[in-house]
Amino acid sequence: MKWLPAVASAVLAGLFTTTVSAADPVEIRMSWWGGEARHKQTQDALKAFEAKYPGIKVKAEYTGWQGHLERITTQIAGGTEPDLMQINWPWLPLFSKRGDGFADLNEFKDVLDLKQFSADVLKTGMIKGKLNGLPVSITGRVYMFNPAVFKKAGRDIPKSWDDMIAAAPAFKKLGAEYYPFDTTDLNPWYAAVHYVTQMTGKSFIDPDSNEIAWTKDEVAKGLQFYVDLEDKGVIPNYEKTSAEGGTKLELHQKKAWIEGKLGGSYEWDSVWAKFRDPLGKDQDLVPVKTLMFKGAKSEGLLRKPTMMFSISKNSKHKKEAATLLNFLMNDPAAVKILGDSRGIPASKVAADMLVKEGLVNKPVAFAHDIVMSGQAPQLSTFFEHPKMQELYRSTMEQLSYRKISVKDAAARLVDEGGDILAKATR
Repeated sequence: MKWLPAVASAVLAGLFTTTVSAADPVEIRMSWWGGEARHKQTQDALKAFEAKYPGIKVKAEYTGWQGHLERITTQIAGGTEPDLMQINWPWLPLFSKRGDGFADLNEFKDVLDLKQFSADVLKTGMIKGKLNGLPVSITGRVYMFNPAVFKKAGRDIPKSWDDMIAAAPAFKKLGAEYYPFDTTDLNPWYAAVHYVTQMTGKSFIDPDSNEIAWTKDEVAKGLQFYVDLEDKGVIPNYEKTSAEGGTKLELHQKKAWIEGKLGGSYEWDSVWAKFRDPLGKDQDLVPVKTLMFKGAKSEGLLRKPTMMFSISKNSKHKKEAATLLNFLMNDPAAVKILGDSRGIPASKVAADMLVKEGLVNKPVAFAHDIVMSGQAPQLSTFFEHPKMQELYRSTMEQLSYRKISVKDAAARLVDEGGDILAKATR
């Protein structure tokens, strides 16, 4: 994989360490969210850490995704947060608007090897010049298709959006539940965003000013593209989506997806397995190169950190927490245990090791290569701000039900989005 530099074995063996007296043990707390597999792998890595650093004990606090933001918000508000926390990237401005909400990781370079991370990767965790979070991995939106469904429809896997649109009539002949493409939850918005990003080469929110960067006319073109997909039978509308568990039901849980009636989707590369696992043995899920629109200025990829690790500004044991962070991100023992449980690592030494030892799922690696080698304007941390996501969802739902016009929907996204950003950045 061309984006992974070769790393000498001497570097693997010589990562930073710190010495803590076993006679005077220190206990630190670490929190994260995830599924059972991630929980087990992380706990195994913590055992390996304690074996290497007997003077540091780690208390694990882990949950599922649901409710984790509320939990960490309550802890931070009360000053009772763990020393080391897994933090979702969009949460950074919620907890550290001025860059002083978390410890500055730049202060721990004696135990934390930041040289394993590119400048672009580190920039995503910076607020006001302070490194508030260290990205665990980088993810991006990738087109994924089920070849068995397209074969049943007598069509090849799309290589462009024109191919996708042209496939719609063939899918309709198979039945009312068959579609070449699916838009679940925020995917209607992401489809519109990808269209405008390719046409303008800009992100919806400027990453430097954190203001809306698109004009209302530009937003309207993306929304019209989405409406046209519904009208042409390329994607199901909200009314049909709501018939099966509502618009927030995840794609991998949908009966139509499991039964192979939906041709593909536009998803984060790191969740490939979640969408592939429910499919039958006669089906598959193939990541493909980014579909391009006519007149596109760039690939317009959506790329961001999957999650980050941050150290509490209130921690009494910041150096020990940084030592644990370095172990989890860069130490060969932890890298082997954790694998790609949090995506392909952003750490060069970790990623190189996983690829060399064949510990990365091949489709995920292929999808990740698409993400890392493509053109992607920088996203603002506010792009996935909770209030912005609420605005995206409600606007796209009203548009799908035709309760609002394309022009008015575009105006709402720009005007109300601008107000949300102005309040959030004060």
